[in-house]
Amino acid sequence: MGVGAALTIPSAQHIIVHLYRNPVQQARAIALFGAMGALGNGQLFCAFIMGWASAQAIAPLVISVFALLSFFIWEAFIPESHAALPPKIWKYENVKILTAVSLVPFMWLGSIFPVYSWLWETVYHWPAIKTGVHFLPIALSSPAGLATATFLQSKFSLKFVNILGFALLVVGTILLPFGDSEDLYWRFNFPGFLISSFGVGIVYATANIGLLANTPAEVSGIVSAMFMAMLQTGGAAGIGIVSSIQASVEARKGGPLVFDGRAAGLWFLVGFVGLLMFFSIVFMTSSKPSAASNEAVVSDRESTHSSVTRAEFSGDTKGVKMTQTSSP
Repeated sequence: MGVGAALTIPSAQHIIVHLYRNPVQQARAIALFGAMGALGNGQLFCAFIMGWASAQAIAPLVISVFALLSFFIWEAFIPESHAALPPKIWKYENVKILTAVSLVPFMWLGSIFPVYSWLWETVYHWPAIKTGVHFLPIALSSPAGLATATFLQSKFSLKFVNILGFALLVVGTILLPFGDSEDLYWRFNFPGFLISSFGVGIVYATANIGLLANTPAEVSGIVSAMFMAMLQTGGAAGIGIVSSIQASVEARKGGPLVFDGRAAGLWFLVGFVGLLMFFSIVFMTSSKPSAASNEAVVSDRESTHSSVTRAEFSGDTKGVKMTQTSSP
Protein backbone atom coordinates (compact mmCIF):
# COMPACT_ATOMS: atom_id res chain seq x y z
CA MET A 1 0.00 0.00 0.00
CA GLY A 2 2.82 2.40 0.91
CA VAL A 3 4.71 1.60 -2.29
CA GLY A 4 1.59 2.19 -4.37
CA ALA A 5 0.93 5.51 -2.67
CA ALA A 6 4.54 6.61 -3.19
CA LEU A 7 4.37 5.84 -6.90
CA THR A 8 1.47 8.25 -7.41
CA ILE A 9 3.47 11.35 -6.48
CA PRO A 10 6.30 11.27 -9.07
CA SER A 11 3.86 10.34 -11.81
CA ALA A 12 1.50 13.15 -10.81
CA GLN A 13 4.28 15.74 -10.84
CA HIS A 14 5.54 14.38 -14.17
CA ILE A 15 2.07 15.03 -15.60
CA ILE A 16 2.01 18.53 -14.10
CA VAL A 17 5.35 19.44 -15.70
CA HIS A 18 4.12 18.34 -19.13
CA LEU A 19 0.69 19.95 -18.85
CA TYR A 20 1.91 23.33 -17.56
CA ARG A 21 4.81 24.46 -19.74
CA ASN A 22 4.77 28.10 -18.65
CA PRO A 23 7.16 28.39 -15.67
CA VAL A 24 4.81 30.61 -13.64
CA GLN A 25 1.79 28.35 -14.21
CA GLN A 26 3.96 25.31 -13.51
CA ALA A 27 5.10 26.76 -10.19
CA ARG A 28 1.49 27.45 -9.18
CA ALA A 29 0.38 23.94 -10.10
CA ILE A 30 3.22 22.31 -8.17
CA ALA A 31 2.54 24.49 -5.12
CA LEU A 32 -1.17 23.61 -5.23
CA PHE A 33 -0.24 19.94 -5.45
CA GLY A 34 1.97 20.35 -2.38
CA ALA A 35 -0.74 22.24 -0.51
CA MET A 36 -3.05 19.25 -0.80
CA GLY A 37 -0.49 17.21 1.11
CA ALA A 38 0.09 19.97 3.67
CA LEU A 39 -3.62 20.03 4.55
CA GLY A 40 -3.35 16.40 5.64
CA ASN A 41 -0.69 17.06 8.27
CA GLY A 42 -3.24 17.30 11.08
CA GLN A 43 -3.13 13.62 11.89
CA LEU A 44 -1.53 12.69 15.20
CA PHE A 45 0.69 9.78 15.99
CA CYS A 46 2.95 8.45 18.73
CA ALA A 47 6.37 6.83 18.57
CA PHE A 48 7.74 4.08 20.76
CA ILE A 49 11.26 5.12 21.81
CA MET A 50 13.82 2.32 21.65
CA GLY A 51 17.01 4.42 21.86
CA TRP A 52 20.08 4.40 19.60
CA ALA A 53 21.82 1.72 21.65
CA SER A 54 19.19 -0.93 20.92
CA ALA A 55 19.59 -3.53 18.19
CA GLN A 56 16.25 -2.44 16.73
CA ALA A 57 17.73 0.99 16.01
CA ILE A 58 21.29 0.04 15.02
CA ALA A 59 20.55 -2.85 12.62
CA PRO A 60 18.25 -0.97 10.21
CA LEU A 61 20.63 2.01 10.26
CA VAL A 62 23.68 -0.10 9.33
CA ILE A 63 21.76 -2.01 6.67
CA SER A 64 20.39 1.17 5.12
CA VAL A 65 23.87 2.75 4.91
CA PHE A 66 25.33 -0.27 3.11
CA ALA A 67 22.28 -0.53 0.85
CA LEU A 68 22.60 3.14 -0.11
CA LEU A 69 26.33 2.82 -0.84
CA SER A 70 25.73 -0.33 -2.88
CA PHE A 71 23.10 1.47 -4.94
CA PHE A 72 25.42 4.33 -5.92
CA ILE A 73 28.32 1.96 -6.64
CA TRP A 74 26.07 -0.12 -8.90
CA GLU A 75 24.79 3.02 -10.65
CA ALA A 76 28.37 4.16 -11.32
CA PHE A 77 29.29 0.98 -13.24
CA ILE A 78 26.23 0.43 -15.42
CA PRO A 79 25.47 2.35 -18.65
CA GLU A 80 23.95 5.70 -17.77
CA SER A 81 21.04 5.08 -20.10
CA HIS A 82 20.03 2.16 -17.85
CA ALA A 83 20.63 3.92 -14.52
CA ALA A 84 17.67 4.50 -12.23
CA LEU A 85 19.29 7.78 -11.18
CA PRO A 86 21.55 9.07 -14.00
CA PRO A 87 24.74 10.52 -12.40
CA LYS A 88 24.73 13.53 -14.73
CA ILE A 89 21.47 14.70 -13.19
CA TRP A 90 23.54 16.10 -10.32
CA LYS A 91 25.27 18.55 -12.69
CA TYR A 92 22.18 20.61 -13.29
CA GLU A 93 21.95 23.95 -11.50
CA ASN A 94 21.15 23.76 -7.76
CA VAL A 95 20.10 20.09 -7.91
CA LYS A 96 22.55 19.01 -5.18
CA ILE A 97 21.66 21.71 -2.67
CA LEU A 98 17.91 21.53 -3.31
CA THR A 99 18.02 17.75 -2.84
CA ALA A 100 19.60 18.31 0.57
CA VAL A 101 17.07 21.04 1.38
CA SER A 102 14.30 18.52 0.68
CA LEU A 103 15.19 16.81 3.97
CA VAL A 104 13.90 19.75 5.98
CA PRO A 105 10.08 20.02 5.57
CA PHE A 106 9.08 16.52 6.72
CA MET A 107 11.87 16.40 9.31
CA TRP A 108 10.33 19.45 10.98
CA LEU A 109 6.71 18.37 10.61
CA GLY A 110 7.42 14.74 11.48
CA SER A 111 9.13 15.78 14.72
CA ILE A 112 6.74 18.50 15.89
CA PHE A 113 3.53 16.45 15.85
CA PRO A 114 4.65 13.51 18.05
CA VAL A 115 6.58 15.76 20.45
CA TYR A 116 3.58 17.96 21.20
CA SER A 117 0.75 15.46 20.86
CA TRP A 118 2.26 13.25 23.59
CA LEU A 119 2.99 16.28 25.78
CA TRP A 120 -0.45 17.77 25.48
CA GLU A 121 -2.47 14.58 25.88
CA THR A 122 -0.31 12.69 28.40
CA VAL A 123 1.21 15.46 30.50
CA TYR A 124 -1.40 18.21 30.16
CA HIS A 125 -4.31 15.72 29.85
CA TRP A 126 -5.87 17.53 26.91
CA PRO A 127 -8.59 15.71 24.94
CA ALA A 128 -7.74 14.81 21.34
CA ILE A 129 -10.00 17.53 19.93
CA LYS A 130 -8.20 20.22 21.94
CA THR A 131 -4.85 18.88 20.75
CA GLY A 132 -6.02 19.02 17.15
CA VAL A 133 -7.24 22.59 17.52
CA HIS A 134 -3.86 23.70 18.88
CA PHE A 135 -2.18 22.24 15.78
CA LEU A 136 -4.35 24.38 13.48
CA PRO A 137 -1.71 27.12 13.11
CA ILE A 138 0.50 24.60 11.32
CA ALA A 139 -2.31 23.29 9.11
CA LEU A 140 -3.34 26.81 8.08
CA SER A 141 0.04 28.51 7.83
CA SER A 142 1.98 25.99 5.73
CA PRO A 143 -0.40 26.15 2.71
CA ALA A 144 -0.21 29.96 2.98
CA GLY A 145 3.58 29.64 2.75
CA LEU A 146 3.24 27.52 -0.37
CA ALA A 147 1.03 30.13 -2.03
CA THR A 148 3.34 32.96 -1.03
CA ALA A 149 6.36 31.10 -2.40
CA THR A 150 4.81 30.84 -5.86
CA PHE A 151 4.22 34.60 -5.94
CA LEU A 152 7.70 35.47 -4.64
CA GLN A 153 9.43 33.11 -7.09
CA SER A 154 7.97 35.05 -10.00
CA LYS A 155 9.52 38.26 -8.61
CA PHE A 156 12.74 37.18 -6.91
CA SER A 157 15.44 34.55 -7.30
CA LEU A 158 14.96 31.03 -5.96
CA LYS A 159 17.90 31.57 -3.60
CA PHE A 160 16.32 34.64 -2.03
CA VAL A 161 12.96 32.91 -1.55
CA ASN A 162 14.59 29.79 -0.15
CA ILE A 163 16.67 31.74 2.38
CA LEU A 164 13.59 33.76 3.38
CA GLY A 165 11.75 30.51 4.10
CA PHE A 166 14.68 29.19 6.13
CA ALA A 167 14.91 32.44 8.11
CA LEU A 168 11.25 32.21 9.09
CA LEU A 169 11.65 28.53 9.94
CA VAL A 170 14.64 29.18 12.20
CA VAL A 171 13.02 32.15 13.97
CA GLY A 172 9.76 30.28 14.55
CA THR A 173 11.45 27.13 15.82
CA ILE A 174 13.62 29.12 18.24
CA LEU A 175 10.42 30.21 20.05
CA LEU A 176 9.23 26.65 20.67
CA PRO A 177 11.69 25.49 23.38
CA PHE A 178 10.59 28.43 25.54
CA GLY A 179 6.94 27.28 25.58
CA ASP A 180 7.62 24.81 28.36
CA SER A 181 4.28 25.04 30.14
CA GLU A 182 0.61 24.96 29.26
CA ASP A 183 0.02 28.65 29.94
CA LEU A 184 2.83 29.69 27.55
CA TYR A 185 1.20 28.26 24.44
CA TRP A 186 -0.13 31.59 23.16
CA ARG A 187 3.08 33.43 23.97
CA PHE A 188 5.56 31.05 22.34
CA ASN A 189 3.98 28.00 20.67
CA PHE A 190 1.26 29.76 18.71
CA PRO A 191 3.52 32.36 17.03
CA GLY A 192 6.27 29.76 16.69
CA PHE A 193 3.95 27.39 14.84
CA LEU A 194 2.63 30.15 12.58
CA ILE A 195 6.04 31.53 11.62
CA SER A 196 7.92 28.25 11.26
CA SER A 197 5.21 26.38 9.34
CA PHE A 198 4.90 29.36 6.98
CA GLY A 199 8.63 28.97 6.40
CA VAL A 200 8.24 25.22 5.90
CA GLY A 201 5.74 25.89 3.12
CA ILE A 202 8.17 28.25 1.39
CA VAL A 203 11.10 25.83 1.68
CA TYR A 204 8.97 22.94 0.39
CA ALA A 205 7.75 24.90 -2.62
CA THR A 206 11.19 26.27 -3.44
CA ALA A 207 12.86 22.85 -3.35
CA ASN A 208 10.11 21.17 -5.38
CA ILE A 209 9.74 23.90 -8.01
CA GLY A 210 13.49 24.51 -8.22
CA LEU A 211 14.31 20.86 -8.86
CA LEU A 212 11.71 20.54 -11.62
CA ALA A 213 12.57 23.90 -13.19
CA ASN A 214 16.29 23.20 -13.36
CA THR A 215 16.02 19.80 -15.05
CA PRO A 216 14.50 18.64 -18.36
CA ALA A 217 10.83 17.71 -18.34
CA GLU A 218 11.77 14.24 -19.61
CA VAL A 219 13.34 13.38 -16.24
CA SER A 220 10.67 15.06 -14.09
CA GLY A 221 9.48 11.66 -12.88
CA ILE A 222 12.98 10.77 -11.65
CA VAL A 223 13.43 14.20 -10.03
CA SER A 224 10.04 13.98 -8.32
CA ALA A 225 10.92 10.54 -6.97
CA MET A 226 14.22 11.94 -5.62
CA PHE A 227 12.34 14.79 -3.97
CA MET A 228 9.80 12.51 -2.30
CA ALA A 229 12.52 10.08 -1.19
CA MET A 230 14.40 12.90 0.53
CA LEU A 231 11.20 14.18 2.16
CA GLN A 232 10.45 10.75 3.60
CA THR A 233 14.08 10.25 4.65
CA GLY A 234 14.00 13.56 6.49
CA GLY A 235 10.75 12.63 8.22
CA ALA A 236 12.05 9.25 9.39
CA ALA A 237 15.44 10.59 10.45
CA GLY A 238 13.93 13.57 12.24
CA ILE A 239 11.60 11.66 14.51
CA GLY A 240 14.33 9.10 15.24
CA ILE A 241 16.95 11.69 16.17
CA VAL A 242 14.62 13.98 18.12
CA SER A 243 13.11 11.06 20.04
CA SER A 244 16.55 9.71 20.92
CA ILE A 245 17.78 13.11 22.10
CA GLN A 246 14.59 13.53 24.12
CA ALA A 247 14.93 10.08 25.72
CA SER A 248 18.58 10.55 26.63
CA VAL A 249 17.93 13.92 28.29
CA GLU A 250 14.83 12.64 30.09
CA ALA A 251 16.85 9.74 31.51
CA ARG A 252 19.05 12.29 33.27
CA LYS A 253 16.54 15.06 33.99
CA GLY A 254 13.21 14.19 35.54
CA GLY A 255 11.74 11.70 33.06
CA PRO A 256 9.15 12.16 30.30
CA LEU A 257 6.87 14.44 32.32
CA VAL A 258 9.31 17.37 32.21
CA PHE A 259 9.98 19.50 29.13
CA ASP A 260 13.81 19.40 29.12
CA GLY A 261 14.08 16.45 26.75
CA ARG A 262 11.63 17.95 24.27
CA ALA A 263 13.43 21.28 24.42
CA ALA A 264 16.72 19.55 23.56
CA GLY A 265 15.09 17.88 20.56
CA LEU A 266 13.68 21.22 19.41
CA TRP A 267 17.12 22.84 19.67
CA PHE A 268 18.44 20.08 17.42
CA LEU A 269 15.85 21.11 14.82
CA VAL A 270 17.00 24.73 15.13
CA GLY A 271 20.59 23.66 14.55
CA PHE A 272 19.82 21.39 11.60
CA VAL A 273 17.61 23.95 9.87
CA GLY A 274 20.24 26.63 10.48
CA LEU A 275 22.91 24.39 8.94
CA LEU A 276 20.86 23.84 5.77
CA MET A 277 20.19 27.58 5.63
CA PHE A 278 23.95 28.20 5.74
CA PHE A 279 24.51 25.64 2.96
CA SER A 280 21.83 27.36 0.88
CA ILE A 281 23.54 30.72 1.29
CA VAL A 282 26.93 29.30 0.31
CA PHE A 283 26.11 26.77 -2.42
CA MET A 284 22.84 27.84 -4.03
CA THR A 285 22.97 30.04 -7.13
CA SER A 286 20.50 32.82 -7.85
CA SER A 287 17.92 32.18 -10.55
CA LYS A 288 14.21 32.48 -11.21
CA PRO A 289 12.17 29.45 -12.34
CA SER A 290 11.76 31.01 -15.80
CA ALA A 291 15.48 31.62 -16.17
CA ALA A 292 16.43 28.29 -14.67
CA SER A 293 14.32 26.23 -17.04
CA ASN A 294 16.50 23.92 -19.08
CA GLU A 295 16.70 24.59 -22.80
CA ALA A 296 15.41 21.07 -23.35
CA VAL A 297 12.11 22.11 -21.79
CA VAL A 298 11.93 25.12 -24.11
CA SER A 299 12.75 22.98 -27.11
CA ASP A 300 10.09 20.44 -26.18
CA ARG A 301 7.56 23.23 -25.69
CA GLU A 302 8.20 24.58 -29.20
CA SER A 303 7.74 21.23 -30.93
CA THR A 304 4.79 19.01 -30.15
CA HIS A 305 6.22 16.29 -32.40
CA SER A 306 9.48 15.74 -30.55
CA SER A 307 10.40 12.65 -28.56
CA VAL A 308 13.24 12.00 -26.17
CA THR A 309 14.76 8.67 -25.28
CA ARG A 310 16.51 7.82 -22.03
CA ALA A 311 19.72 7.03 -23.89
CA GLU A 312 19.76 10.46 -25.56
CA PHE A 313 19.40 12.18 -22.21
CA SER A 314 22.44 10.41 -20.85
CA GLY A 315 24.78 12.01 -23.36
CA ASP A 316 24.44 15.72 -22.55
CA THR A 317 23.56 17.64 -19.40
CA LYS A 318 23.17 21.04 -21.06
CA GLY A 319 20.46 20.10 -23.49
CA VAL A 320 18.59 16.94 -24.31
CA LYS A 321 19.08 15.73 -27.85
CA MET A 322 15.75 15.86 -29.64
CA THR A 323 14.66 13.36 -32.25
CA GLN A 324 12.05 14.83 -34.58
CA THR A 325 9.25 12.66 -35.86
CA SER A 326 7.64 13.35 -39.17
CA SER A 327 4.26 15.02 -39.18
CA PRO A 328 1.40 13.07 -40.76
